[in-house]
Amino acid sequence: MKILLDFLPIILFFGSFKYAERHLDWAARFATDHFGFMVSGGVVGVDEAPVLLATVVVIVATCAQIVVLLAQRKKIDLMLWITFVLVVVLGGATIWFHNATFIKWKPSVLYWAMGLSFWISQTIFRKNLLQTLVGEQLDLPARAWQRLNVAWIAFFGLMGLLNLYVAATQRLRQTTDTFLGTLPAPVSYVIAIAGSVAVGKSTAARVIQALLSRWPHHPKVDLVTTDGFLYPNNVLESRGLMNRKGFPESYDLRALLQFMQDLKSGHPLLEVPVYSHEAYDIVPDKKKVIRQPDIVIVEGLNVLQTTDARGGLAPRTFVSDFFDFSIFIDAKEEHIRQWYVDRFLTFQRTVFQSPKSYFHRYANLKSAEATQTAVQIWESINAVNLRQNILPTRERAHLIIEKVEDHSVSTLQLRKL
Repeated sequence: MKILLDFLPIILFFGSFKYAERHLDWAARFATDHFGFMVSGGVVGVDEAPVLLATVVVIVATCAQIVVLLAQRKKIDLMLWITFVLVVVLGGATIWFHNATFIKWKPSVLYWAMGLSFWISQTIFRKNLLQTLVGEQLDLPARAWQRLNVAWIAFFGLMGLLNLYVAATQRLRQTTDTFLGTLPAPVSYVIAIAGSVAVGKSTAARVIQALLSRWPHHPKVDLVTTDGFLYPNNVLESRGLMNRKGFPESYDLRALLQFMQDLKSGHPLLEVPVYSHEAYDIVPDKKKVIRQPDIVIVEGLNVLQTTDARGGLAPRTFVSDFFDFSIFIDAKEEHIRQWYVDRFLTFQRTVFQSPKSYFHRYANLKSAEATQTAVQIWESINAVNLRQNILPTRERAHLIIEKVEDHSVSTLQLRKL
């Protein structure tokens, strides 16, 4: 029941927006008749009506949340009060000025407020706010709590920034459609995440996906990994590329480019091959369906690559040409190598134990042998790929996230242009 109450304003905002979007003339008349006194000029146009009505609904729903909790004599969380103030202030500005930009600022302001509160509690009051909030559910050492707190501060800052980038891009497309006199077509905002094996791309992608999907104007966020565009093992074996898996030439670049082109063309339904890390191969006849999401996160080793590394001419179109925002996660090579070895040892005790695992042959290695094997794989394959293909693309990213030995974020570098 509590979860329903927490998400009720978002559900009502999205539902009322979609309903008004399908009945534009009615929405404009209804908004003008009932809320005209609240807006500058007293008249609501058909283009403004959906977001204005949805904003009124979310303000009323958030007020209702507060009233219900007060009536039940329950404690109101600080974040709910912050949300309430932001909804009333930014929502009120949206209604009065006929401008959806204000309400779209709400997620960014809220994320930054949360990140700032985490930072102030840690820096000024020497108190870990994250540990205070969830310490009863998790038993972690003090250093781990500090690391998590710093990581969440960085992610809250990043989420606020990405929300503004998405909102600005959506606004630009709406303006372009208006200028050209074309019907608005849903086009996904694409975020790329690049970096070495074991640097934390997949974890970062899942966290970003979860946080971005919480807000009404981009509720559907899909994650696509470039692993699905690797050639099947039988193709790699026939070409002598099994030991080059993850290198640019091991990907079906044509299929990946076609997917990105179709995605940006607004195709209503796309299918992506599914990759199994257990089988270490593409799963035959299995596809992931993509249905016009608001945001797509594309995660992979070489997504910022500008050549297929076959020694020929570089392709005229790059995968990165279709990205709206790109992130490169980086760390010193010795740290990434240790993370890879640690991950290999963890998998050796767990996933590799399954007879279905491609790496089942490593399941019974002794600790020293497993460590030696992991180091050998790193040096002969992953380190070579990092130095030759991945690291040179670092400066092409819009944002570079640098991590230190304990996985905490040390530096964020944002490209201005």
